[in-house]
Formats: sequence, structure tokens, C-alpha cells
Amino acid sequence: MEQDVFVTKVPLDNAFFETAMEGGGINGGINGGINGGINELLEFIKINSGKRTNEIAETISVPPKTVEKWIAILKKEGKIKFVGSKKTGGYYIL
Repeated sequence: MEQDVFVTKVPLDNAFFETAMEGGGINGGINGGINGGINELLEFIKINSGKRTNEIAETISVPPKTVEKWIAILKKEGKIKFVGSKKTGGYYIL
């Protein structure tokens, strides 16, 4: 305790830092998760052509907003496209 300030030190386990650094740090872990999810989505669409966002999200247990973000990335990269009407269409590999 120093005057009117209370300081607490919490030691962190070295395993935490070693694990974080193996995957490229925290950003590596985040990027790996995003890229892994996008790759999983791409594989899912290859096998299950014509599925809609909600069907995909439910099947791979990911929130619909996350699937929408991944779809936007894949569409921008020119890897998938939406075919059909808004009510009955779905996503397909290009």
C-alpha cells in the first residue's frame, strides 16, 4: 500500500504466454479463428450448395451475423455467390 493507492500484483502463468506466442500471439489466435471459420464455411458450401445464411449458421453452430461476415469476405474474394431469389436462393461456390 502506498499512501492512498492500493496496488495488487497478479502473477500470470508462463504457459499462457507460451500458448499465445505459438499461434502468433493474440492476433494470430484471432486471425486463425477467423480464417478457420471462413475455411469451414467454404467447405460447408462445397458440400451443401444452395443453403441460406440461417441454415448455415444453425448447422455449423455459429451466430448468423458471423456467417454473414464470413460470406461477405468470401463474396469479395470471388469464391462464392448467391443464386436465386431472396426467399428461395442460396450460396454456391464459383
